Amino acid sequence: MINNYPNPYICGDIINQPEKFFGRESLFQFIEDNLRQRVKVILLHGQRRIGKSSVLVQIPKKVAQDQFVFVNFDFEGHINKSLSYILHDLAQDISDELGNHFNLDLDDINPPSEEDLKNDEAIFSNQFLPKVDQVLKGKNLVLLLDEFDVLSDDNNPSAERKIFPYVDELIQNHNNLFVIPVVGRNLDDLPTLLKVFGSPPYQEIGFLDEVSTRRLITQPAEGVLTYEPNAITEIYKLSAGHPYFTQVLCFTLFSKARDNDNCTISAPDVEFIVNQAIENAQGGLPWLWDGLPIPEQVVFSAVAEAQEIALSNHEPVPEHPLSFLKGYGVSQTKSLYQATKRLKDYGLLDDTEGRVKVEFVRRWLIKYHPLRQEILALEKLDQDQTNLNYQLATKRYQQGKIQTALLLYEEVLEINPNHFSALLALADGYLQVKDYSKAVELYTRGYQVKPVQSKEGLLRSLFNYGNQLIEQQELKKAKQLFEEILDIEPDHTLAQQKLEHIEAKIEAFTIKTPQTPITP
Repeated sequence: MINNYPNPYICGDIINQPEKFFGRESLFQFIEDNLRQRVKVILLHGQRRIGKSSVLVQIPKKVAQDQFVFVNFDFEGHINKSLSYILHDLAQDISDELGNHFNLDLDDINPPSEEDLKNDEAIFSNQFLPKVDQVLKGKNLVLLLDEFDVLSDDNNPSAERKIFPYVDELIQNHNNLFVIPVVGRNLDDLPTLLKVFGSPPYQEIGFLDEVSTRRLITQPAEGVLTYEPNAITEIYKLSAGHPYFTQVLCFTLFSKARDNDNCTISAPDVEFIVNQAIENAQGGLPWLWDGLPIPEQVVFSAVAEAQEIALSNHEPVPEHPLSFLKGYGVSQTKSLYQATKRLKDYGLLDDTEGRVKVEFVRRWLIKYHPLRQEILALEKLDQDQTNLNYQLATKRYQQGKIQTALLLYEEVLEINPNHFSALLALADGYLQVKDYSKAVELYTRGYQVKPVQSKEGLLRSLFNYGNQLIEQQELKKAKQLFEEILDIEPDHTLAQQKLEHIEAKIEAFTIKTPQTPITP
């Protein structure tokens, strides 16, 4: 009975048991081939939640156990720590692993204290590692360095000067020492690391192929839960082979099936649980968003929304995100253009730059990061350059020095064209000085970004500019403006009256201007 069976799917935790780990055979073979060829550094990289830490845990169980002893060390808890602190923790982990591997007493390989390393960092290499070599008895030591790139963050510049070169020096000086650093960002972002280690062989820890994904879906619940072929196809369409999202979907499906005492999963069952699966993934999804700069966040939301519209309209190709953003009043900038390219490089968008690679993630973006909400964050860009002028412009405006304020707001928009507060303040300023043409232009864009806040100003600007055009006998242009007003507010009585007045004048003018007969 399924209702007595524990949920076998794992959401977010490191997978220790080999029988619960699926795929990656070619990756493990790549690692073994390089180690046996005595390649000293092998670099692995991949998105967060792609299963990097689980891969590291599986390496000792699947790779060259006859020649190598593996020690897993996580750098995530060592940001802003001194080199001596890191070396002490690393020595302790090496000692613990060798003690377990060779059944040693603690005294057989005593790691140096942090105080000793603080006084002389060289003892790690000169005294501790030679003792390790004796214990290994001809085997090789491989350090599996998880989250190695956290040390390259801007907040920790000492990593580039100390830790990276120190590790490189260790592997040069110790013939039986190998390292496998694992990083969580695109390799193009890590020039220092690549430079230090001399462009080592590397491989991405990417999505699972369809066969491995099928095994991940079916085998954990084999004999308890049956997946129809169409259900497997739907899961793969949603997860694209991303192991974390595949696990989340299957976890949710299993829980629902257990509640309903249902032993067979169909394609409609998969679609039914998507929203609940998104809720279940809330603990793991924010990393995807929080790790992106603002331009990437905005473009990511734009792609998701443009894709949603294309799907609804049965259009084969979604609108490109940059042109789609223009329809929301967003000016194209270099940072937005680069963000589109980087999202593709990160593996978050497909090669067309017009689709989110994982459909499950796209649906989460639609639900939790709607574009109209996210574009407002663009105002935060270049604040170190815009804040002073914006504050000064606001002060001058309040003092009645509107022309000075307008110049300062223009300067803000010159630096950041998507500073929407400056945009609306500028629109209001031009309305005050009766430059209605400019006010209409700015409010029209502002209405795309902030329709509620911009509506009244836009209507006033359109109405006043329309009156101005009537006085100038620009009746056709004026007519267009009053029609725009009615598009926004169909019950706008004054606009209706103005439109009727213009149409009457155009008709009267047409009657007074007889057609010139064509002479044969």
